[in-house]
Amino acid sequence: MKANYPVEFMTALLTAEAKDTEKISQAVYECRRMGIKVLQPSINESDVGFGIISESDSLEKKAIRFGLDAIKNVGKAAIEEILKSRNAKKFMTFSDFLSRVDTRRVNRKVIESLIKVGALSLFGPRAALLANIDKIRGKVSRPKGPENQDSLFSQDEVVSDLKVEVVEFDKSIEEFSDDEIQGLERQLLGFSLSAKPINEVLEPIEHLASHKIQEIFTQEFSEETVRIAAVVSDVRVIVTKKSGQEMAFVKVRDETGVIELVVFPKIFQTTRNSWIDGKSLLISGKVDIRDDEPSLLVNAISTSEEENGILNGISGAKDKSSVVYIKIPQEVDVEGLKLLKEVFIENPGEQSVTLVFEGNTKSRVNLPVKITWSESLARQISTILENKAGLN
Repeated sequence: MKANYPVEFMTALLTAEAKDTEKISQAVYECRRMGIKVLQPSINESDVGFGIISESDSLEKKAIRFGLDAIKNVGKAAIEEILKSRNAKKFMTFSDFLSRVDTRRVNRKVIESLIKVGALSLFGPRAALLANIDKIRGKVSRPKGPENQDSLFSQDEVVSDLKVEVVEFDKSIEEFSDDEIQGLERQLLGFSLSAKPINEVLEPIEHLASHKIQEIFTQEFSEETVRIAAVVSDVRVIVTKKSGQEMAFVKVRDETGVIELVVFPKIFQTTRNSWIDGKSLLISGKVDIRDDEPSLLVNAISTSEEENGILNGISGAKDKSSVVYIKIPQEVDVEGLKLLKEVFIENPGEQSVTLVFEGNTKSRVNLPVKITWSESLARQISTILENKAGLN
């Protein structure tokens, strides 16, 4: 199904997992990997579940529109009311929307949530819409009759005859920053649709990771120390009963999956300012398996800024003798490896190199040469691997 009907399959999967933010997030990243665009919720286009719409620059010229049911605080009653009101005609303005929906079902909390995730962005910037909810509702909202009681006029008559007052509002209010918008989306969707694809976010540090998260779940480990590049998605701080100190349970993700980190008090005390939602980190830790579910016991972290020499002073700061892991596709031949060797020799330094050969065995080879990692070197390596593997 996934191979032959990729967009339909992923749409069904997203709808089925609408209430599980972790699985939704993983499915969205998989869509991006496949070249399928996932679009933010829209008050005029979104249905209960996820839907397919035409989009020229998406796989098979079909994109997936986010469903209303996957937005926190937007319940069944609110969705039914929105769709019922929209059936007559699409909402034209913010005041049109507020005047036509039953405010007992589509209350202020629902409206705020719709604005924050971008479902009402066709009516104006998010900050301006949030600032003017009460002003517009006060002018256009009309009292509704008791539920299940017919009004004097039918719904069709109201829609056709009622001329809604268009309330102008100040749209010049400064819009939220990109980070703030991404934070709002993560709060209500479980992740951010506006954020860069996670592989782009992790690109500056992924060469220093020894494993992807999915590999930790699929390979056998015996208290082995690994290093992953991942983005923070959830932080839960607790106070230990024994010592009264703070520690944290942190969920992080890369493009392959999600894993929980255990950050004990000693490490948490020196790294607490780095556990921020959406922050990319390089994390070293020991694999711990409980009830067949792996987690990482963190022993050091560093940020992408530290790895680039911008910041200093927290646990796990840049180590000039660190190991660079380079994944070699199965299709790369001996000639390709010789070209890599030449490039390594031309960029001497203090960082060790480990080649990870993709395939069933995932064999690793530690090279005798040391290099200095840079963007220029990264581009040269990528060019060689892509040309030799025939990759896109």
